[in-house]
Amino acid sequence: MLRRTGTGVEPCVRDAGHGTGDAAVGAGIRGMRERALLVGAGLVLGHGPG
Repeated sequence: MLRRTGTGVEPCVRDAGHGTGDAAVGAGIRGMRERALLVGAGLVLGHGPG
């Protein structure tokens, strides 16, 4: 889901918490952070409700 903010958009990504298993290198949180940095964005992780 995307939310509009005063300075752009903010994606909301949900995760089942089961790890990446056999995913390719760069498919996890580290890869998401690196891609965000490439476009001048940031990555903030936190717990959702419940």
